[in-house]
Amino acid sequence: MATQDDYIRTALRVPPELHARIHQAAKANTRTFNAEIVARLEASFAASVFPARDHEDLNSMLDISIAQMDFHMAQNHVAQARDEFSRARMRYDALVIQEHGYSQIDPRSEAAREMKERRLAALDEAERAQIKLKEAEIALQIAQRKLSESHVARMRPAAS
Repeated sequence: MATQDDYIRTALRVPPELHARIHQAAKANTRTFNAEIVARLEASFAASVFPARDHEDLNSMLDISIAQMDFHMAQNHVAQARDEFSRARMRYDALVIQEHGYSQIDPRSEAAREMKERRLAALDEAERAQIKLKEAEIALQIAQRKLSESHVARMRPAAS
């Protein structure tokens, strides 16, 4: 049996109607007034692992989480595509300088022709990287829009 040391005394002010309802519930549940309040408070905390949310609310939270993951993945893809484009562009620029040096010495030499082929291949690589970057940026915009829509949908009242 619980002793006085197991509890802390507290004063609680409640409206008269609520006071009467608690007394009625305590009588119906064969509890004391205090035991009814404690039982109801404990039950409210036990139920608050997921605070009074219905399936639609949980689904919308899940939609937001998925949209956030997609958004962050799209951000990472953009960063990777930017790095790839930057590296490809630097390779191209370096080859332009090298090709210029070879063409100054002998523009018809085998080395000058090979350098031109390498430069053109680097240009193709830079253009492909730039296309990937544009695609990643578009995917990021789409992910950002979906994330915004998920937040807006979460704020809308549920249809009755």
